[in-house]
Amino acid sequence: MFKRSPSRLLVVSKLMVISIFVLLLFGAQTKFVEAENCDDIVCNANDADYVSCLGKKKSCLEGKLSETQAQKSSLSNAIAIISGRINLQQLKIYQTQAEIVKLEKELEQLSERINGLDLSLDRLTGMLVERIRAQYKESRVSPFTALASAGSFSEMFAREQYVNLASQQTATAMQRAEMQKMIYDQEKALKEKKQAEIEAKRLQLQTEQNTLSQERAQQQQLLAVTKNDETKYQQLLKEAQAQIDSFKKFVQFAGDGGTIAADSLGKGYDGSYFSQRDERWAGNRIGNSSESVYEVGCLVTSVAMGVKAKGVDTTPAEIAGNTSYFWLNTAYMLSRSTLSLPGGKRGYNISPYSTNISAELEKGNAVVTGLKAGPYGTHFIVLKKTDGNNWIMYDPWYGPDIKMIDHYSISQIYSAEIIL
Repeated sequence: MFKRSPSRLLVVSKLMVISIFVLLLFGAQTKFVEAENCDDIVCNANDADYVSCLGKKKSCLEGKLSETQAQKSSLSNAIAIISGRINLQQLKIYQTQAEIVKLEKELEQLSERINGLDLSLDRLTGMLVERIRAQYKESRVSPFTALASAGSFSEMFAREQYVNLASQQTATAMQRAEMQKMIYDQEKALKEKKQAEIEAKRLQLQTEQNTLSQERAQQQQLLAVTKNDETKYQQLLKEAQAQIDSFKKFVQFAGDGGTIAADSLGKGYDGSYFSQRDERWAGNRIGNSSESVYEVGCLVTSVAMGVKAKGVDTTPAEIAGNTSYFWLNTAYMLSRSTLSLPGGKRGYNISPYSTNISAELEKGNAVVTGLKAGPYGTHFIVLKKTDGNNWIMYDPWYGPDIKMIDHYSISQIYSAEIIL
């Protein structure tokens, strides 16, 4: 028997190890290429697997976006994140549009089937009416009359057989009509369901298109504010984090009141009060951040109250949900003077002096007011009207129609703005 030398076995073993390593490396590189080059996944709207192709590309983009978000925060990285979200949002729009087209085709086919069933039912109904009418006439003829008209027993017997056969055919036709009616009702119910699905998808499409507009607006804001300056970006990021931390300190100081039932603190004397602790939006994330309205939503809630006081139907959830209102993926709200708030409203800064605030309150303007509490953080409230030497406030944490002096002092005010 042939025996392999130890040296030859060693060479073979080495070659096998190298081959396995090459295969593993090639496989890893292939995966890396697939993950990095999402643009290589081309989806043709005319292909049968268009929707599944879009799903594959969406997963690829989500993977890339997660990798980018995990990297150190920098201006270039922030731009890449927003660009990734824009691409992902555009893909979601393509998916929804494809689903709408698919549903519309199904609806068209259903409509054609329903029309065919409708015609079939009409014919069956007409035939049944004629047969029942003829059967009724036959049943009204007496045996003597039938015999007289037939002329013989054999002819009468044949006619009787015909009547029995006609009765059976009528019963069969009735069963067919009943079955057709059941199918018709099922198809109509399915059509109504498809119509509801299309309507829901169209609303989803509108929401996705709005989100895309917000993402693009945020990208433009980032470029405009930073002027492509990394130092400026880091400074703004630091300011944003400082404000969020100060809001959290206030909540810790105020005590964990927990979420509350909808409007359980009341709506205020003019119906425009909102609480950041309201269960309807307390858990909502602000912008693209991980912060909630409950934790840091005093400014968001105060702005919503200021807009609501001007007769615009809005909520803190709507303000918090508009990503273009906030600095990148933080809960730091951009200057209201640069934003188009619900109803086309805008914020205007005023000097935070008592005389200026009182003057605006006398005009009927609510004043969104920033307060400093030293080591206890910062907080926003809405001043509503004068009350002698005091002001009545709507506090996002404590409630509406409260005297400001019961919780704060005028010396704590550091900013003031009106919504017009």
